[in-house]
Amino acid sequence: MPVILGLIAASISAILWGSNFVPMKFARANPLLFHAFMCTGIFFSSVVYVIIFKTAFSISPFAVLAGVSWGIGNILAVKALDVSGLSRALPVWAGVSTFLAFLWGLILFKETLNSLPLGVLGILLFLIGLPLVSARDEKSKGRKGIYMAVVAGLIFSFYLVPFKLFNIEYGDWLISSSIGILLTSIPIFVLKFKQLKGFFHGFAGGVMWNAASLSSLYAVSFLGFAVGVPLTQLALVISAMWGILYFKEIKSRLVYKVALGVILLLAAGFLLSFSKL
Repeated sequence: MPVILGLIAASISAILWGSNFVPMKFARANPLLFHAFMCTGIFFSSVVYVIIFKTAFSISPFAVLAGVSWGIGNILAVKALDVSGLSRALPVWAGVSTFLAFLWGLILFKETLNSLPLGVLGILLFLIGLPLVSARDEKSKGRKGIYMAVVAGLIFSFYLVPFKLFNIEYGDWLISSSIGILLTSIPIFVLKFKQLKGFFHGFAGGVMWNAASLSSLYAVSFLGFAVGVPLTQLALVISAMWGILYFKEIKSRLVYKVALGVILLLAAGFLLSFSKL
């Protein structure tokens, strides 16, 4: 039963993380405003969770800073999505984040590899897959979106480091990080307070992101970190399917190259995680 629950939780997480930016495409909203609305959804859904489950919490400055850093990364992410689309941007930053999180585990937390060949193979697949996902033809837009997605992935890879480094309680982390995330939306609201187009889309995207984050914790709890985390990264495939199949972001033969890159990034995430088993 725990395995089934873990698989369900991982599936929910992957679907929501792979889809939480879809409302931005439907609303055709300003990327910065979508970020601000999304931050609002994350914060209020965190408050609702704490109230419903009566979770005790205190404010952690490290978690607040982590939330601020995530917010900065998300600003880059929505801009990358606006330029490069769901089929490219999200797989790039998710792949970079997974790869770097693997390195932080080795470097910062002194985690050991039980299978060096799997680790090396995972790194090689990552290095091959990333250029394929970011490939473009003559009609494609510039690489600016890909560069922003790479930097976003770098920032996202640090997001959970304080959580583990300082052993922050989940309730403290949930509220404190959401406060930090909300802070990054304030300058946008001040500058664009009269523009509310796409508010409900962005708010929904934030709730979806937070629900996916919560669901991923259950996946890790039931399946373990090494199995649960890579399963949630099926979000790579979900986002690519939205971008390629529904929004028709790539219409040339390049679609096969991008799809192969997504598969390689996903495989790299699995191999890097299983190398620790």
